[in-house]
Amino acid sequence: MNYVRQVTDLDTGKKTWLDLGDHRPLSEVAKDLGVGPRRLRDALAHMGMLSREWDDRSQQHRFRLTPGAVASGLGIRHDNKGFQYDPDRTPFDVLSPVGIEYVRDHLPATLTALSELPEDARAALTALGAFAARQNTGMTPEMRVCWLTCRYPDMGPSQIAQGLGISETLVHRYRARRGRQIRDAEMAAAFAPAWRPPSEGPTEAQLAEVVTAGAMAAKYHLGGVEP
Repeated sequence: MNYVRQVTDLDTGKKTWLDLGDHRPLSEVAKDLGVGPRRLRDALAHMGMLSREWDDRSQQHRFRLTPGAVASGLGIRHDNKGFQYDPDRTPFDVLSPVGIEYVRDHLPATLTALSELPEDARAALTALGAFAARQNTGMTPEMRVCWLTCRYPDMGPSQIAQGLGISETLVHRYRARRGRQIRDAEMAAAFAPAWRPPSEGPTEAQLAEVVTAGAMAAKYHLGGVEP
């Protein structure tokens, strides 16, 4: 679809229309480049053009253009608030002609990088996929990061980000939050006897259960999902 924008000449005050060129949705770009839509989104996330955002309306995460990509003229976000009143419409993004050429130039190297994860990292992601398939509810990116961090502590943030198709910044954020949750749970368990009357204090076995349950819940951040 061809996009235009109205601009005003500051010298004359006359309004004119500026042709912004043919902007295309990600699905069309993926088809033209010969890759699947999901694979393209993973690649754009790796490039830093997309990031996962929570969509309150659909109650799920979506890949959306980052503010930096929009500011660089690589695409346009359509976040019309009126979409929430129309169940058949959802927010979407389009790439500009400059954005399409940028993706075309960088896609081969990006796809190569995505396929070059070490064997142990690929094995970890395979194990994660098998674990996620056994759960009754879907795992959010944060849950996946926490699971990989606990089960595969040697897997670096860049490999996790690359494997999950999210930014490395998000991985660091989720890991930091996980660390705080573990510390808070352990501290709460450690101080539990101090604020309970001696007659009602927990036994050693009960205290051990509190420490274990609190630490495990914080480690996985899965809301009770068994490891």
